[in-house]
Amino acid sequence: MSRFVDQCYTRNDSGHLDFLDLQSGFKDPKTKGSQATINLAPFVVERLRRHRIEQTQRFPDNVAVLQTPETLVFQRNGQPWVPNTFTTAFMRTLHGSGLRRIRLHDLRHTYATLLLESGVDVKTISKMLRHADIATTLRTYAKATDKLMSEAADKLDDAITMAMRKAPRVS
Repeated sequence: MSRFVDQCYTRNDSGHLDFLDLQSGFKDPKTKGSQATINLAPFVVERLRRHRIEQTQRFPDNVAVLQTPETLVFQRNGQPWVPNTFTTAFMRTLHGSGLRRIRLHDLRHTYATLLLESGVDVKTISKMLRHADIATTLRTYAKATDKLMSEAADKLDDAITMAMRKAPRVS
């Protein structure tokens, strides 16, 4: 079963966030559609395997926790990361790399666009994004890129050229 970290926060008088409970918990996803096995690229699987080994070495007291399927990434103190921590780390990485600021969620758009530009069909992309229907994928994520429009024009040119070669010549 897929699960994710859920922690509670409260704002203190100075406006900063405080944990209500320092123990991380896991809760089930909102919908049944969110519970699914995902296919990862081989380089991602390899990196996660290396990460698991690194985490086991870093937190020898947490080996029992590290062996559970839902615990892959931890804070420096050995606790599971709060989802917001990924956003913070992502923003730091962008800033440190000199890249323009984007939302972590924008990687979803990039993911869908790269798959489309690689020739993956929309139905497969829709399923990978866990959309209820293809229309959501097309409307939200599948933006026409210069590369896709150029490829479409080339394909149309090829189709017309091929049809003209096969067509009988009119005198």
